[in-house]
Amino acid sequence: MNNRRVIDITPRSGARQKPSAVPMASPASISSEPQKPSRKLPKPFVLTLLASGLALVGIFWIHFFVAKAAITVIPDSREISVDQEIVAAKKGFEGTIEALSLTKEQDGTRLFSATGKSDKQGQARGIITVYNTRPNTPQILVATTRFISQDGKLFRSVARVVIPGQLSGVPGSLNVEVLAAEAGEDYNIGPSNFSLPGLAGSALYTAIYGKSTAPMSGGSKSETAIVSQDDLNRGKDTLLAELREGAKQELQKMLPSGYEIPEDAFLVEISQASSLAKAGAELSKFNVTGKVKLSAIAFPRKVFDDLLSQSLRKKLSPGEPILEKTLQSGYEFKNVDHKKGTLLLAGFSKGKAYSRVQEQDVRLRVRGKGQDMAQQQGEAVEGVQSLHISLWPFWEWQVPTDLNRINVSLGLDSL
Repeated sequence: MNNRRVIDITPRSGARQKPSAVPMASPASISSEPQKPSRKLPKPFVLTLLASGLALVGIFWIHFFVAKAAITVIPDSREISVDQEIVAAKKGFEGTIEALSLTKEQDGTRLFSATGKSDKQGQARGIITVYNTRPNTPQILVATTRFISQDGKLFRSVARVVIPGQLSGVPGSLNVEVLAAEAGEDYNIGPSNFSLPGLAGSALYTAIYGKSTAPMSGGSKSETAIVSQDDLNRGKDTLLAELREGAKQELQKMLPSGYEIPEDAFLVEISQASSLAKAGAELSKFNVTGKVKLSAIAFPRKVFDDLLSQSLRKKLSPGEPILEKTLQSGYEFKNVDHKKGTLLLAGFSKGKAYSRVQEQDVRLRVRGKGQDMAQQQGEAVEGVQSLHISLWPFWEWQVPTDLNRINVSLGLDSL
C-alpha cells in the first residue's frame, strides 16, 4: 500500500489573507501637469492623400518622359497637265513609237426568219352545161357571162361561147368553163342548177339555163410567209455586223501583250453578203452568206503612257514629287493611214504635284508649344498647307520637347 500525504493548500474558511503588495511610483514619474490624449489621422484620408500624390507624380512623369504628339501634315499641292500629239508608225522613226499592223478575214452563214406576208387566194373553177331550149336559134354568151347557183354563188364564164338551139325537141347544149367571182372555199360547191341573171325579165331567162354534174374546186384563201426585200437587207446588214465584230475580237486576240487598238483604227477592206432567196419567195426561213476583211493598227499603251509621263514630269519644280495615285492619261483618235502604217493620237496626262516638307523643321517649330501655338508655327513651315496635331494622353496641353516623341507624317490621302 502506497503511503502518501495529502496537503490541502486551500485557505481555511474565515482565515485572514495577507494583502498583495502595491508598487510605489517613483517621485520622477509624477508630473505636475495633466497628460493630453494622442491624435491620429483617419486611415481613408491617409490613403486618399497618398493616392493623389502618386497620381500627380505619375502625371508629371508621363508629361516629361512618355507623352507623345502625332502630327499629320497636308502639304501644298497643285494640278499639272500636258497635251501632246504622238505618232505610232509601223516603220519607226525619230519622235514616234512603234505601230503594229494586223489583218483578219471572217466569213459565215446565218439563217434568218422571213417576216413578209402574202394572202394566197384561189378561185373555184368548174364546168356548167348550158342548155338552149329555143328551137333552131343559137345563143351567144360573151366572156364573163354571169351564172348564179341555186344557193346564190356567182360564177362567170371564161370565154365567149355559142349555145346551139333546140333540134327535134332536144335542147341544144354546150359545156362552159366558169370561174368563181371571189376566192375562198365557200365557192367549192357541189352539183347545182344555174340561172343567167343577165337574161332576167325576158323570155330567154327560162329558155336558157345551166347545170353542173361535178363539184366546183380550187377555191381557197390563206396567208403565207414570204421573203421581203426588207428581210434580205436586214439579214445582210446583221450578218456583216456580226462578222465585223467577230473579226475585231479575233484581232484583239492576236495583239501582243500591252498593245491596244483605237476604235477608229479599224479598216473594213471587204464587206459582202448575198442570199439565194429572192424577194417574194414563199419561204419561212432563208440563209445569208457573208465575208469581211478587217485591218487595224495597234500601238504599245505603256510606251505611250510613259512618254506622256515624262513630258508631265518635266513640269515639276525641283524636289516637287507627283502623287502617283492621281496620275491619269488617255488619248483621242486623230488620224490613221493604213497604207503607211501610221497612227496619230492626241494624248493627255494629268496629276497632282505636292511640296516636299522637311519633317524635322516641323518638329523644331512645334516642340514644347501649346496646341494652338504649335498649329500656327507648324503651318508656317514652307510647303505646309495645314496640319493636324494629336496629343497623347488626352490631357496633354503641349507638344513634347523631346523630338523623338514627335511623330510627323504626310497626309497624302487628303490630296
